[in-house]
Amino acid sequence: MLALFLCCILGACSDFEPTGMPDVPVLAKVSDLTAQVNGRKVNLSWVLPDDNNIAGVKIMTNGDNNSALTLLGRPTEYTLKGLSLGKEYLYTVKVMYVGGYISEGISVSAKMPDHLDGVK
Repeated sequence: MLALFLCCILGACSDFEPTGMPDVPVLAKVSDLTAQVNGRKVNLSWVLPDDNNIAGVKIMTNGDNNSALTLLGRPTEYTLKGLSLGKEYLYTVKVMYVGGYISEGISVSAKMPDHLDGVK
């Protein structure tokens, strides 16, 4: 650590290159993410990248990673049920890869109706 500090003070840091950490691969994301509202349900659908190393997808609601849904395999849709009327939701879908890597997310919003026709 002292060597790194002295290196930077003396101006020779351009030769410093960290080692020991593997390169993170470029990870493809889902595409064509849509959200269709139907009553108190939202059907999400997306297109997966053409990659044999996909382990599943992760779906986050309103940015909450703690309650994210994990779907294994190669799913291309999911329906969320029992949602609150009048509320807007933000859904983010990320691709999970073999080896534990997770892509950046793609997001879409869905606004629930304020009321359902015929229901008071």
